[in-house]
Amino acid sequence: GKADLGIVDNYSRFSDKVNSIMPLYPQVLHILYKEELQPKSFRDLVLNRKIFAGLEGSGTFRFVELLLHDLGISKDRCQFVDFYDYFGADVIFAFTDLLTYEELRDLQGYKLFSIDTIENLGKGSLAESICTRHPQFEPYIIPRDLYGKFNDIAILTVKVEALLVCRTDLDSKLVYKIIQTLSENSQTLKDINPL
Repeated sequence: GKADLGIVDNYSRFSDKVNSIMPLYPQVLHILYKEELQPKSFRDLVLNRKIFAGLEGSGTFRFVELLLHDLGISKDRCQFVDFYDYFGADVIFAFTDLLTYEELRDLQGYKLFSIDTIENLGKGSLAESICTRHPQFEPYIIPRDLYGKFNDIAILTVKVEALLVCRTDLDSKLVYKIIQTLSENSQTLKDINPL
């Protein structure tokens, strides 16, 4: 309730000091793993691995904790690393917009992990299981070769909306003006970020 405005994922904790204004864009779950690991399943991906899932208490960190719990994987079977060990992680979880060329350059040696096969979408995939337990998420497909060698197959993952929020006592005329400005400039914003 201290900031006038903020952008949060639709997975953040509720606060009576904050109102949602509007959804802005999807945040896509990118799961990256060191190429040499070659995991065969999600369980194989995370067991006895060093995992970076954002800052402790963040939406991504909480999501990964809940996902492990939902799948019956004890958190103590993984080692969570902090931001300073980011590139020492075997697995990186991040809700982001599309990765930039600069980010991809920094992530050399990693590949994208698909939480299930595209063929299983609509047939009870892990993505659909996640979305059933957490209805604010939706399945999402990262197209094959979107990131070059990082994903030579289509990647099945999930997405969640990033929301523009404000303090509950922010002037309603200002909130309306913000919505109007965003709507009138939506094409310019899409040119900056396609999502």
